[in-house]
Order: sequence, then C-alpha cells, then structure tokens
Amino acid sequence: MSASAKRRRDLRRRRYDAATRPQFRGLRRTYPLTPEGVERALTALGRTSGAVAGRMAALGIRGQLDNDCDCPIGRYLPAVVPGLERVSVGSTEAFVSGWEHDDLGFTVHFGPMHISLPEAVTDFIEAFDAERYPELIEEVKPHVG
Repeated sequence: MSASAKRRRDLRRRRYDAATRPQFRGLRRTYPLTPEGVERALTALGRTSGAVAGRMAALGIRGQLDNDCDCPIGRYLPAVVPGLERVSVGSTEAFVSGWEHDDLGFTVHFGPMHISLPEAVTDFIEAFDAERYPELIEEVKPHVG
C-alpha cells in the first residue's frame, strides 16, 4: 500500500472515530479492540465501586437503570475502545463486538467477545441499579410516537 493510500485510510479512521465515539469530558485515553484492551479499560475505572462511580461522575457519564446497553459502563466502553459497536453489560460480564480496518484497508469484525468484569465494576453495577448513585442516573424520556 502506498504512503498516500495509508494516509487516506488513517484519515478515514480518525473521521469515523471522532464522529461516532461518544464524547465525554476529560476522556483522552483509548484502548485497543481486543479482550485485553477492554479488560484494561474496565480495570482503569478503579478498585472500588465508589472509585468507579467517581470516575463516571468526573467524565460526565450517566446511564439508565437496569439497561444493559445504556448503563454508564455500556456508554463508557465505546468511548474508550474505538471501533466498538455493540456493548451489552451483564452483572458479571460484558458482551462486546466491533470492527476496525486492517493494514490493507479491509474491515475486520471482532466479536462477540465475552469479557469478565472486574469486581469493582460488578459492585458498581449492582449499586447503580439499586439507585445508590443518583447523580449518575439518567431519566428515561417517554417515547412519544
């Protein structure tokens, strides 16, 4: 692949990531779209439920109660793992899938990957769904149709 083709491919990637990744304040670090990358992103949230909640509040990430895709963790992961498309967070594991471009510019799909959640994250999810972090709860707007 020529140097100009690589530059065009890299520019397309940056445009996609900037346009589709959720933007949260203070969020600068990204992790690779691998099981290890997702695990590192989750571990980076903190060692306790309170630390995870504090990190979510600092980043401005809120979520919906009892919602496996729109909980704070479900919103955090696509923001820090470029290419992550689908996230479903359970009480002890997350199911994720996504895509990225290989060196030739072809789209490569990853997943679904099953990622075990760190204990601090599982404790946070349990506490969040029990409404112990009201500042992180986003009210569900009724669908008007």
